[in-house]
Amino acid sequence: MLRQSPFGFAISTFIWIYPTLLQEFWWRAEAIFQGTRMWIRSTVMNSVIILSEETLRVALQLNDGIDATFFTSETLDQTLKEMGYHTPNRPMQISRSGFIPPYQYLVTQLSVCFSRKHGHFNELSYRLMEVVHAVVQDKPYNFSKFLMRDLEANMHTHKPFLIYPHFVMKVITSQLDFGGVTNWYPRA
Repeated sequence: MLRQSPFGFAISTFIWIYPTLLQEFWWRAEAIFQGTRMWIRSTVMNSVIILSEETLRVALQLNDGIDATFFTSETLDQTLKEMGYHTPNRPMQISRSGFIPPYQYLVTQLSVCFSRKHGHFNELSYRLMEVVHAVVQDKPYNFSKFLMRDLEANMHTHKPFLIYPHFVMKVITSQLDFGGVTNWYPRA
């Protein structure tokens, strides 16, 4: 189910994560606003890197160039019930252990990819359930907009943390010009 999803390439391809490059990206990052659009510009290895919905869409091969889709709490609750999760009083956080086994794996994988790492390890937010709902119900969803909302919020923190390292690293490596050098990465 995950490999056939719109972000199957993004979560199934292997990429080396280099914390020094990510730290350099976030250390030099600045938010650029033009009307309602926002992107992040930084310099890594003397190359300008642009992080936007479009660069995420291209680097992660997402087929989500649609307006953001938001699902009502009723549709999310219905999906939760279909996944074997019972919510008698609609909690703010959803426990991964409340799902039946096939969905526990799916929810765990999606939360690893799309979670901002706030809250307890075993909890999901209703916002993250939008992603789960889109995958389970095979509904169109703008994953790059979801990621950019979190990246923008990350820019407004006092000290940005290394959010979505796998996805950001894909964007960085897709934009770096290595000049034919294959072993460009820093050695430990």
